[in-house]
Amino acid sequence: MSQNINLLRGSLRLGQRFSKPSFLTELIEAAFAPTWEEYYGADCEMLARHAPVPGNYKFQGDVLACPWLTAGLMISAQQKWYRRNGGPGRRALAQASASGADHSRPSVAEGADVLAALFEDSWSAFRDRCAFAATSSSFGGDEVRSLVDHLVSYPDDGVLLEVHPSVPLPHRLLFPPFDWEKAKMLFWLARAGKKMRESWMWELSLHSYHEILKVPDPHLALVMFLLLARLGAFHTLVNWNLEPEMEHLNQLLEDAKESAHLTLWRCALEVMRKSEEAARLQTELPVPR
Repeated sequence: MSQNINLLRGSLRLGQRFSKPSFLTELIEAAFAPTWEEYYGADCEMLARHAPVPGNYKFQGDVLACPWLTAGLMISAQQKWYRRNGGPGRRALAQASASGADHSRPSVAEGADVLAALFEDSWSAFRDRCAFAATSSSFGGDEVRSLVDHLVSYPDDGVLLEVHPSVPLPHRLLFPPFDWEKAKMLFWLARAGKKMRESWMWELSLHSYHEILKVPDPHLALVMFLLLARLGAFHTLVNWNLEPEMEHLNQLLEDAKESAHLTLWRCALEVMRKSEEAARLQTELPVPR
């Protein structure tokens, strides 16, 4: 299969012919299968940090940038691939064999049919936790720290690797108009292990954060912000002075005690504090000789 996505844009007839879900899932499989064959279902916290990852990150990035791609299509492609592969990736099977237990997600016994259910359960849990937080004006302190820890710093889903680490994050998901379909696709990426490690993305991260602050729906705004944080956006801002952003948030909290966005602002402050602390600790590490 050609890896040139522009072929579909170059001809109206080709675009219409190959816009069926069956072809689109084949295209997704072609881009992501090399990564899934090795890592799908593996607990990536147990993997070597700099282990080589198979797959063409540019091809994956081109597919992710397509406006037709949704989380639903991605899950359908993963189900098709799982059935063809006969189970999860090689690393997941090796981990299960070494430990005597099944650490794959989903397990070999559960098979492809539960993939969608597992993802939907994970997505619903994330949304529901944010919904409770977003609608509570008294949500703060330890509750905010717990929310950030469980949904950002140490996700309850664990650490997966379903995309190449160098895949570019699609800009279409980071800017308005924001909606729940975008949020769900961003959740798939965050759950799949994508991190914004590129230092040059700090300006993009800051712009996206400012746009999220303007989202009128407090639930959607909180979900988008926490996903941006989970993707590592604020780690790209460590060379940027976050003090003005934190001062602005403190001012918002002081001036608008009844706002529907109180939880969002409190979570943003917590994430920025954690990012600054992590950056400070990093600079204090001894330089190896």
